[in-house]
Amino acid sequence: MSNKVIYIEADEEITSVISRIKKVREPKVALVIPKGSIVLGSIVNLKMLKKHEKDLGKEITIATTDRTGRHLASQVGFTAVHSLNVSKEEGEKGGFKVSASGPTVEFKEDREPEKPATQKDVPEITFKKIGEQEKPVSTGAAKAAAGAPKKKHLSKLAKKLILGFGALSFITLVLAFFFVLPKAVISISPKAEEVRQEIALTVKPKDGDIEGVLVEAPEELSKSYKATGKKNVGEKAKGTITVYNEWDSNAQPLVLGTRFVSSDSKVFKTTQAVNVPGTTVQAGHIVAGTATVSVEADQMGESYNIGPSNFTIPGLPSEKQAKIYGKSTQAMSGGLTKEIKVVSKKDIEDAKNNIDDEFLRKAKEDLGKKAQGKKILEAAFKEDVLEEKLSASEGQEALEFTLSIKKSFWTFAFDEGRAKEKIISKIKETLSEDKELVEGKLENVEYKLVDLAKESGMNLSVAALAFATKKLELSRTKQDLPGKNREEVIQYFKQNKEITDVKVDFWPFWVKKVPLNRSRIEIKVEVGK
Repeated sequence: MSNKVIYIEADEEITSVISRIKKVREPKVALVIPKGSIVLGSIVNLKMLKKHEKDLGKEITIATTDRTGRHLASQVGFTAVHSLNVSKEEGEKGGFKVSASGPTVEFKEDREPEKPATQKDVPEITFKKIGEQEKPVSTGAAKAAAGAPKKKHLSKLAKKLILGFGALSFITLVLAFFFVLPKAVISISPKAEEVRQEIALTVKPKDGDIEGVLVEAPEELSKSYKATGKKNVGEKAKGTITVYNEWDSNAQPLVLGTRFVSSDSKVFKTTQAVNVPGTTVQAGHIVAGTATVSVEADQMGESYNIGPSNFTIPGLPSEKQAKIYGKSTQAMSGGLTKEIKVVSKKDIEDAKNNIDDEFLRKAKEDLGKKAQGKKILEAAFKEDVLEEKLSASEGQEALEFTLSIKKSFWTFAFDEGRAKEKIISKIKETLSEDKELVEGKLENVEYKLVDLAKESGMNLSVAALAFATKKLELSRTKQDLPGKNREEVIQYFKQNKEITDVKVDFWPFWVKKVPLNRSRIEIKVEVGK
């Protein structure tokens, strides 16, 4: 019975194999499949092949060195062998039989069998006389054969795709070299005049020159500070003074708090009002009137614990001070110095200034985040104090105190790009018809806050510097430049008396003319301040 041998490529799809089997007239077909082929890699492929074997009325034998592939083929129901043994006589006629390692199947072919695939892992076909026994292969030779590198072959479709991709890449590269890469940068310096303007700009949620977005940031800070104030809470020295009145016979009243100054300039004050009797005549002698009064030192401390002393009364007229005076016969006592730390007024003011600086830093950071890239002005930050607490009040004894404040900061954020567009628009309104502003040359923009309210937004005064030139009509110029070389470009611009200098740069280095692609022409207007 005739047979047909078909050699399968490693990357050949199952649909291609089935198509080739359909074209075979012989009832018996042997498929010689290399190791690692797509056909043997999926049991689904083998099941599909088995179904077509039945539909086509063929008997298919699979020969492969792939042990896993033989196992899968056997599971599906194919006769799977390691190799095909073909005698020279039968080989020439197209016949062969399965090697001793598997069942024997004899085939005869009317035509020459297809040439075997070049992969080294396809089943080996050995031509020998029928009945000749196979010679065992040495272990070393087998290992050498197994270790030999395998050649990978690309399918025709893959080769076509690679060639097509290469050609497309080459064309793209050529187009890039001639149409995309070439660029001309032309810098012109025209006569220009400075235009300084102060523009009124309104930033409002609605109906302003530009839209403003209200951003708010609640903040809370609590910090501790050291108290630096000092307070003497010691005791004042006390004692008694005898007051002498030698002025006249009239009594001398002394009010509460009358000052007595000792010979060493220590001041004591009376703790009660007193009348010092006038002089009397006794046995022909004038006798001074006297009265004893309690006194207290003007200041605290041990230095007021003085011994017996003479005292003047500075509150009396100078002529009376020598005649109305005081004396103490006992030392003053009880004076004591004791200094403590207290919260001073300056401590509180310094703490508030310090925490305000930190509030501003934190508010600037948080408002900036909420502005999401829009412009905010620090001068336009407003704050509402929600709560303020001091752990110790002014004058209270404390080594340190804590200041806790809650505030809400808010302002309006705006798109600075839109603001500059509006500023430029307003400056253009002041120019004469034959002049234009140099694009992109708005400098020294300064915003000043005029007023601000949550309900109505903010009004700004904006100072800015722009540059004006005679109209250059650069859009029309771009239409005239393509194809011109460096000298031609310079001469073209020098025809305009308003242009004082021209620089031309081509890129890459091999470009010698302005590119035809107008989008690759850049004209820069350079003006000085």
